[in-house]
Amino acid sequence: MKKLLKIGKIIFDIIFVLFLIVAAFLTINSIISQISGKIPNVFGYSIYRVVSGSMEPEIHVGDILLSRNADASEVSVGDVIAFDGGNQYPGLLVTHKVIKAPYDDNGKIMLQTKGVANNYEDDPIPAESVKSIIVCKIPFLTWVYKIFLSPLGIIIIIALLGFIFFDELKKLFKKITAKKTQDSSEI
Repeated sequence: MKKLLKIGKIIFDIIFVLFLIVAAFLTINSIISQISGKIPNVFGYSIYRVVSGSMEPEIHVGDILLSRNADASEVSVGDVIAFDGGNQYPGLLVTHKVIKAPYDDNGKIMLQTKGVANNYEDDPIPAESVKSIIVCKIPFLTWVYKIFLSPLGIIIIIALLGFIFFDELKKLFKKITAKKTQDSSEI
């Protein structure tokens, strides 16, 4: 039984180290992207969280979306894209549906988008504003994100961290109590 527990601990440690390596890679990738003013992505894919209801009922506020880097030449009517908001939505990355395929407007390639819930079309956007095409919603990540941002979620995170480091904390506590016992016996 002890051998089985030891093997289980080794497997857990390997998985935990791999998790830490992936988390470190994603964190470094995100920091580098933020510093360079780019959207964080891994192998050409990015994850977005929806913050407005302009695409309701297809895409809800809080949904997590997976997108693939793309340019306007890959876009067609009906695609949901993420694009730089330009003058109409300054400083924002907007996720709307394409309603008019890329077209030539006096030598400049443009396309037209609209939020499904909006009563108006967006201003035409230049092709270079297109950042990505939305591939799908990720319901599991949406659920995880909502849970971990709630007060209960914070308690869950603390409990998970405690569970992960419980074994190490137990060893540390034993060392401290053993040292106190040894120090008191020396007096």
